[in-house]
Amino acid sequence: MKKGLLFAALLAALAGVAAVSWEAQSWRGTVELVDADTLHRRLRQDPLRLEHAFIRGHDLHLRIRYEGGAQPHEFRLLARREPKVIIWRDKHPVPPPRPHVLYLSHHANGERSHTPLEAELVFDLRPLRQDWPGPIPLRLGSPHLKEGAGFELILK
Repeated sequence: MKKGLLFAALLAALAGVAAVSWEAQSWRGTVELVDADTLHRRLRQDPLRLEHAFIRGHDLHLRIRYEGGAQPHEFRLLARREPKVIIWRDKHPVPPPRPHVLYLSHHANGERSHTPLEAELVFDLRPLRQDWPGPIPLRLGSPHLKEGAGFELILK
């Protein structure tokens, strides 16, 4: 009898978990190098939760969660264009002293739906190679993250 009750409780728990499903979507884009004014115009601050980030080859892979479902959402990866200053030491370029900051922008187009969604975002980072051929330290930020929070990555 106890085994039957435990089994029924387990099935009920699993059914409850299955009721909360995350609809996964995939997005592909390219990092946009922009000046400071354009960065502030294009950076949207609709809520999202950054779950995971990693670099494979020249692509940045992000796993995010957000709410929506009725309207299409827009995601952008923005980076402020830094002045091209390359320091040379003993005929070799010196790496940039600080990480290149990337900003994840989410525009929900005014949607108010609260359906939980999950998405895999992939951004091509090759435009960052225009300024530097070697390893590039990156810091992924978002208006939704607390100061100092984010992901530290290296584009090799």
